[in-house]
Amino acid sequence: MENTVLIMPRAYFFLLVTVLCLVLFGCTNKQEPETLPTETQTQNVSATVLPTSTSTSTSTPTSTPTSTPTPTSTPTSTSTPTETPYDRGEEGSSHLPELDNEILSMHIPSITMKAKIQAIGTITNKEGKPQLDTPPDPLAVGWYWTYGAPGGQSKNIIFSAHYSYYPNILGPFFRLIEVVIGEEITLSLGNGNDYTYTVISNTRYKKDEIDMAVVLWPPMQPENEEWITLITCGGELTRYSGGNTGPGYYSHRDILIASREVKSEE
Repeated sequence: MENTVLIMPRAYFFLLVTVLCLVLFGCTNKQEPETLPTETQTQNVSATVLPTSTSTSTSTPTSTPTSTPTPTSTPTSTSTPTETPYDRGEEGSSHLPELDNEILSMHIPSITMKAKIQAIGTITNKEGKPQLDTPPDPLAVGWYWTYGAPGGQSKNIIFSAHYSYYPNILGPFFRLIEVVIGEEITLSLGNGNDYTYTVISNTRYKKDEIDMAVVLWPPMQPENEEWITLITCGGELTRYSGGNTGPGYYSHRDILIASREVKSEE
């Protein structure tokens, strides 16, 4: 297959990766791990919506009769506020819709996950540093198109997706850590080709102990193999509020690698 996307020079991204924050947006203030069912998130990537808070009413007070009856007070209701969905606000998005048809979907049969692909890149975070973006649709898988496309022309193709999205959506990679070595992942391309990759590694890392240069450009990759690397959050959630509600960030990252043999005619 002839790729239609450009791949930025490796040197540029090697410099970039030294300042990349490993905390992906989907791993910070968009997450909500409360009530983690076993993945009703989606056979076909439809959201699992957990219950939100509902309104409650105070009991109706009664009056004590006297010689002159007094009216009872009018009952009032108090509302328990519902959680407000995460708003990207001024963060912006690197999404390039014109490239979404390059790769149409990703399918991981073992966890019953099939999601559409959104082409994304990097954005500038609040500290002014470049940071890997996440797909604007919390039920889509993000493809970092600058690192290459499937079809034999690229060595390692990078994807990420949400583990969960605040306040009540389970992301496509909610069960990624359950995928075991030997299972398959299929990418369906816009040109009609399907590529199937076999999982060779699936590891949970502390987020501050990941060498992103190795993740992006793995030195141990054989010359005749094309890899895909899938990244999401995992581990424990720390709430920004310090309490039991509200968005927060995860302690670990789950990184899965799958490979396929590249044929000489590709």
